Amino acid sequence: MNVEKYIDDGGVFIKPKCFSKSEFIQIQNKLKNLKLKETHQPLPVYFGNRYQAYPCYESDDKTITELMKIKITELFGRMVKDFNCVVRKTISKELEKSKVNTKYGLVHTDDKKYACVLHLDQTTSGGTGLFINQFDKYPDIEIGSQPNRMIIYSGKRNHAPAHDYTFMNRTIIAGFWN
Repeated sequence: MNVEKYIDDGGVFIKPKCFSKSEFIQIQNKLKNLKLKETHQPLPVYFGNRYQAYPCYESDDKTITELMKIKITELFGRMVKDFNCVVRKTISKELEKSKVNTKYGLVHTDDKKYACVLHLDQTTSGGTGLFINQFDKYPDIEIGSQPNRMIIYSGKRNHAPAHDYTFMNRTIIAGFWN
């Protein structure tokens, strides 16, 4: 399957068991000691404080970024350009206090042509929502969160995090490239 063409034609590619068991354990171990910076989404939009937006914590890590880039290169069958990657953690209690205290975060598109989310948690009522229009209240498609499952889609497609408040937090790895 030509993953890039499939996404360019409007598809959403789902890769279960994206990383080998040892690679995924390496990622999980790296996450345990990762220093996360308090921030918000969307960036770089200014808000009075982070609770006026989608409060979260982020970090970029060279090891995780390299593993993600290698995996995307394998799936696309070519070197990817302008790749960047971020670990993002959202804490349910903070999200409840914010202006974005609903299941679906802010519906948005990304700056790059392609985007991916590597889910790290198991939940049937959280994950990633994909929307037809930015102002839709409910997604056209929602892909549940499952550890080591990557979803890849057009960065220009409207999407939002789907938060499961039965968990204390949500942690994902997001990648972006051209």
